[in-house]
Amino acid sequence: MTESEAKLAREAIEGDAASLAQLFLLNYDSLHRHIELRISDELQGLLRADDVLQQVFVKAAHAIGSFEYRHPGAFRGWLKAIADNLVRDAEKRRRRERREIPRPDRSDAGALHHILADQTSPSGRVAHGERVASMKAAMIALPADQQDI
Repeated sequence: MTESEAKLAREAIEGDAASLAQLFLLNYDSLHRHIELRISDELQGLLRADDVLQQVFVKAAHAIGSFEYRHPGAFRGWLKAIADNLVRDAEKRRRRERREIPRPDRSDAGALHHILADQTSPSGRVAHGERVASMKAAMIALPADQQDI
């Protein structure tokens, strides 16, 4: 990292959303390429690098207070580690899904439950809402010319 990136990292750790957003922008392209290379053939079509990248930024925004800047490149390495963990988790989920053979419930009650079942828990919906709000706040803190995606 350059001196200005080190400064941005310190400011982001202290809670400056604009500095964090700038760090995300500085690392966007290389992190996107890194994620594309990590997605296995088995996950192609099921997992997009853009989606993983968004999850990386949300997780990083929530955990920035625990990040310790130790050396140049530490922030990029931290983001890559988060991305690697997300891809690895997706691969584990995919293997687990392939092992589980669901037995269809042919009753009317089973069909109704399947149609009406909400797949997201209340705490999951709240956590998602918080992540979205955090990302929106970071985006709003950017200069107007950098807010377009």
